[in-house]
Amino acid sequence: MTTDKLYSKKFIIYKVIFAALLPLLTLLFSMLFDSDNAVIQLFATVFFMGLIYSAPYLLTLMVLRKEVAVGIGRLVFLDTVTLLFPIIISTVLCDAFFSVSGGQAQGFFSVIVIGVVVMLTLVFWSLYMLFRKKQ
Repeated sequence: MTTDKLYSKKFIIYKVIFAALLPLLTLLFSMLFDSDNAVIQLFATVFFMGLIYSAPYLLTLMVLRKEVAVGIGRLVFLDTVTLLFPIIISTVLCDAFFSVSGGQAQGFFSVIVIGVVVMLTLVFWSLYMLFRKKQ
């Protein structure tokens, strides 16, 4: 697989759908479990969400290690548009929907998820630059 194929229109659409649905699926999954301690449940849910969110970045990192990448800036921009922005918007909308619908969400999910997602994105961008194959 090459970066051109990894950032084709088809894969970009998959990434946007993946990032937009991940917070919703995470909240729905966390509602299945009735934990005595909501804080531990929140952190466990966000931890697994972070692991799943890392998958597209890991795929890009594996491709970058094998292929000589021309411009990392293009990849960073496309990752921002296709993964970071959709997951932030979806997280805020999901949290707002669940708080309006009578859930116990009070914005903590949004704050924690956005913090984790931004941190993971920055780490993977630095790994892109560190482990890319040089010419």
